[in-house]
Amino acid sequence: MSLRDASDKEEVFILDLLHLPATIYNATLTKVFLSKKVIKLGQSFYQDLQELAQSYPHASCFTVCKGVVEVNDLSISLAGAHNQLSLQKLVFFYLHRKLAKTQQRSNWARRPLTASQLQYAAADALVLIHLYDELVTRIQKQHAASSNKFRLSDVTHVLDVNLPPAPKCSLCFEIFETSNELKKHRKLCLVDVRTLVICAVCDGKKLVTEEVMEHHEKHCGAEEGADEPVVQVKRKRSLSVESRKGTATSAQTSCSKKRRIDTLYAKTTETSAASDVSSTATTKKQLKKLRKKQRKKDRIRKAKEVAALKAQLAENEALPQKSETPSYRKQEYRKRKMSMESSLLASDAMWSQISSDCSTSSA
Repeated sequence: MSLRDASDKEEVFILDLLHLPATIYNATLTKVFLSKKVIKLGQSFYQDLQELAQSYPHASCFTVCKGVVEVNDLSISLAGAHNQLSLQKLVFFYLHRKLAKTQQRSNWARRPLTASQLQYAAADALVLIHLYDELVTRIQKQHAASSNKFRLSDVTHVLDVNLPPAPKCSLCFEIFETSNELKKHRKLCLVDVRTLVICAVCDGKKLVTEEVMEHHEKHCGAEEGADEPVVQVKRKRSLSVESRKGTATSAQTSCSKKRRIDTLYAKTTETSAASDVSSTATTKKQLKKLRKKQRKKDRIRKAKEVAALKAQLAENEALPQKSETPSYRKQEYRKRKMSMESSLLASDAMWSQISSDCSTSSA
């Protein structure tokens, strides 16, 4: 929560509602939220208030809030009726800054909070005050020339979480009881809803209607002090100041500008088409290289498998051959065994001869 007092002193307070009991902050926040003198700025304030009331039912301060100003309503009163824009886009269009949202999806239930989370929460609250200053100054400059005066009370609301938000016209800010009444009013209240259009000459992003964009393209870079809608910071003018001084008549300048717009548009289309063709060509080359590498890997893998199979077959064929051809040691053992058997047979024959001789002599 960011605050600015009467002396233009700005401070940011971060309240950890998960750890603080409701008795500490309920009375203080109730006074702030119910005070009409204190302006409460927000982006989708009703949804945030509803989530706080549901998450912390013991705190009664999140039920009703008075003096609420939506920054989208200020943008509509400046640039005309347009669809709801996020806070990041509003900061980019009006403050020309980039609001980082990297910590939005981080773990906010974990304690203690990191330094980047605290910085994100503080910047998200503080940027609303600077956005309010920029929008109000632009609105006051815009209404200074006309007789209509801007009143902040026209865009101030009272929010109650127990009641749905009332239907409201995005152009005249008139509030209706039902959505059908708002639809009937929209038909009578001729509204040209602004959309984000890119200029073909200066590449500037603008929140305008089609008619305003056509007028801008005709006078893009020619009128330095012309009133323009919200424009991006980076702007490329197609015509310089010296070329504008050297033009003879307004008719010739308008014709040359039209031709230049056509040529620039044709060049941009040609360059975009060429870039598309080159990108497709590069992708095809990359696919060819990848397929070639894959085929080479497959060939190497198959060759390795075939070599492994051949080696296994050779081993299987070599095993029986080794068994058929006995080693030298086995052959020697077999020879000795045969000699021993022959010697034993010879001794048996000799003893049988001796026994036969003995029997004959005794007889």
